[in-house]
Order: sequence, then C-alpha cells, then structure tokens
Amino acid sequence: MKSSAKLRQVVFRGVEGIGLGGLVSRSHWRSQRLLILCYHGFSRADEHHWNPTLFMTPDVFRHRIQLIRAGGYQVLPLAEAVTSLLAGQLPPKSVSITVDDGGKDFITSAYPVIQELGIPVTVYVSTYYVFDRRPVFDVGVSYFLWKGGQSRAKLPSQHWLAGSLDLSTKGAWQDASRKAYDFSRANRLSADEKHSLLKELARDLRLDFDAVMEDEFLHLMSSKDLTSLDPTLVDLQLHTHRHRVPKEDTLLQREIEDNRAALARIGFPQSRLSHFCYPSGVYRHAQLGVLRKLGIRSATTCVPGLAAVGDDPLLLPRFIDNALISEAGFKGWLSGIGAILRNLRH
Repeated sequence: MKSSAKLRQVVFRGVEGIGLGGLVSRSHWRSQRLLILCYHGFSRADEHHWNPTLFMTPDVFRHRIQLIRAGGYQVLPLAEAVTSLLAGQLPPKSVSITVDDGGKDFITSAYPVIQELGIPVTVYVSTYYVFDRRPVFDVGVSYFLWKGGQSRAKLPSQHWLAGSLDLSTKGAWQDASRKAYDFSRANRLSADEKHSLLKELARDLRLDFDAVMEDEFLHLMSSKDLTSLDPTLVDLQLHTHRHRVPKEDTLLQREIEDNRAALARIGFPQSRLSHFCYPSGVYRHAQLGVLRKLGIRSATTCVPGLAAVGDDPLLLPRFIDNALISEAGFKGWLSGIGAILRNLRH
C-alpha cells in the first residue's frame, strides 16, 4: 500500500475513534447529499486476487451492506434517490447502490446477497455480450495472462507479441495485456478475431478454455439471466451497447439507442430506461446535449464524491468501492468524511 493510502487509513481510523464520523453522518450537510456506491465485479473464483480494484468477494459485499444498515443509512433505489435529490427532499443518510457492466458474476455472487438482505440495486448493463455468449475480450486477456503468471507459464511468441515472455516477471502480464489491447484496437479486430486471439492465448497458457465457455466465466449475464432478476430489487439501466463513449455525437446516440433497443428486445420497457452510466467513467461536457435529447434523467461518473442538490444530474459523482478499501475507509465515505477529506486535498 502506498504511503498516501496508509495515511488515509490512519486518518479514517482516527476520525472513527473520536466519533467525528457519526456527527458528520447526522449533520444537515450530509442530509442534503446522496452517496452513490459503485461496484463492478464479484468473485466466482480467484478474480479478487487478480484485480481487487474490480472484483470483491460475496462475503465482503455482504459485510458492506451490513455496515450500511448498522450505521442507520437508508438504501434508496437510484431512480427514487435522484428524484428526491433534485427536489431537495432526500431522506437523511441516503445511499444508492449501483453495479456496472452486468457481469455473469453479479447473478452468481452478488444477487444472492441482495436477495438475502433485500436491498435495491441499479445495474447498468452493456448489452453487446448479453447476446454474444463469449467472454468479454479485455477482461479475458488480462485474467488469462495473470493466471498464466500464477503458474509461472512462459508465453510463446504471439502474432501480437514479438518474442516469448516470462509471465512470472514483475509487471509482465500487465504489459502483455496492454499490448494485446493496443493490437486489437490498432487493427480494429472483429468480435470473431478477438475471440480467436483469446482462445489461442488460453491454449498457449494451458488454460481450459472449454470450461470458461461452459461456466460462462468472464461473460456478461444472458437475456435469460436478466429477466430472472427480481424487478423489485434490481433495476436495469443503460451503459451503452458496446461499452464505449464515441467522440461523435451521432455514434454516442447510436450506442445508447442500441442499448435501449437491446434491453427492450428482452422485455424491459424503453420508457423506464432513463438512467445512464458512462463506460469507464469517460464523458465529455459537449455531449451532455445528446443525453438530454434522449431523455436521460441521470448519468453517473467515476468521479469520487457525494451528489448534492445543485449538481448536474448528468454528471453525478460516485464512490467506487473495492476490495482494497478498508472498513474504516468505507465507513468514512458513508458518513461523508471521505468526500470532505478529498475536497480538502484538492
């Protein structure tokens, strides 16, 4: 852990120790703000060891929800929370929970916790891989290379990588991942070409690709998965069709329209699909008009913070929770101390 991160944990523990977090959480300032939590992946196997900034175990997720309840915070569905925020009528200590992408791991690892504890969650679904039942390319490449490094595998020369590579060397699998991403983008690989690259990579690393396909590991949820979710607990919303934010207005509009149409094809009314999350947190102020034209009521970013009454509803901040965040740090963000400290630093 870096020294700055260690210092933050010391501060959060100190704040908790003197009871300042409790005072802030009950303050008028906090009552006017909404904490929108962001999650991405939930481990089915060892993903939290590979990428703890994206993947969390179900037990840690359950404990987070228990901390929210123990602190007296109110978990609101995002749509309801946004309406209340804009009207200046938020309940005290308001929290909303969002999950990005719509991975298969949501239904296998997070959804049982959600059902058990009865909490409302908004899932932003990127829909291309809902219908293309193959692993998400970028995620698959990174995981396979990390997995190879765990077994000290040597990666033979690839058509996108000159020379063999010892994946046990520090930073080797991350560097190889970047080269694979860059190659796919520079050569505008098709979905079939990406899948072939992924399959060849698994073969060369002696990973069981057939098991990955059969278990739908590193996949998104299927249309059947999505329709099986309890709508009183899980609200599905927009995340673009191909998980990207094009610079051209017409292409961005198409991404959102394709996203809506895909969810509508499964059976979700387009009129209810009015909340959006920017893929990878990428947004451009000049394109907010596209969202307004499409009737988007709210859009969430990856900018850390608590949403306040005067914020633009198309640029709402969130706190990205992950497996590296300590309990003290998480409680600090629930109370609002985390946002205050961040504002002081900036």
